[in-house]
Amino acid sequence: LKTAFPKQVTGVKDSSGDWSNAEMLLSRHGDLHILIGDERLLARAMNLGASGAITGLANVAPDLMLPLIDGIEEPRINAMVEVVLPYAVTAAVKALVGHRRNDAVAWSRMRAPLKSLGKAECLKLFSAVDAIRGRRAA
Repeated sequence: LKTAFPKQVTGVKDSSGDWSNAEMLLSRHGDLHILIGDERLLARAMNLGASGAITGLANVAPDLMLPLIDGIEEPRINAMVEVVLPYAVTAAVKALVGHRRNDAVAWSRMRAPLKSLGKAECLKLFSAVDAIRGRRAA
């Protein structure tokens, strides 16, 4: 695509969660902006020349994302990703944004066919993320 449409295709978002894929994109396609979608890979990718990220947790914990952009690992972000992954990720991130903004009802709405998390799921998720945020980085 980048050869056929060089003015339109200027970057790639890698949400694979697979470090070998991110590393390959960075080494083979340095002429493109490589954006990372899995927060757990972001610091390593930035150290190899990634352009940045498009991530859900940037809406939830932007302060914890900043070190990643500088290529510094932030273990709390990795822990948050592990807490979010068992849920429908978009619904979980929206619920967490609502929790952060004290407006869980408005933020929890999803359009079909996606479904919002249930109240019990939200409480479990909020508790886990709040506990992680209280931890200090190692």
